[in-house]
Amino acid sequence: MQFKFDNPKVEKIITDTKILQKKVGLEIGKSIKKRLNHLEAADNFNEYLTRIGLGNPHPLSGNLSRCYSISVTANFRLVVEPESDSLDMESLKVCKNIIIKGVLEYHDGKNEWIIP
Repeated sequence: MQFKFDNPKVEKIITDTKILQKKVGLEIGKSIKKRLNHLEAADNFNEYLTRIGLGNPHPLSGNLSRCYSISVTANFRLVVEPESDSLDMESLKVCKNIIIKGVLEYHDGKNEWIIP
């Protein structure tokens, strides 16, 4: 799959290893890169969800209802949005682009953006 980014700040942090590690630390930075490599290896988003499935990908709700959450650590989630008109499985079979929204921290009921 191919990546797009929600905004230039997200792209700068995610694509520059030094900036990413400074922002989230070495281990979390490595985990984020690992998840991105898994996503990139999939031919389409449906394949990532059904065959690769690493990071317990699941759809979100509310203002992130078009997005999926992928676990990076116990409290950090990579948030991605498939670039597709519909989120049904047939549409996701042809979805070859995802938008990286950023990384959220889920901890004690809070949803705080770490990246951007």
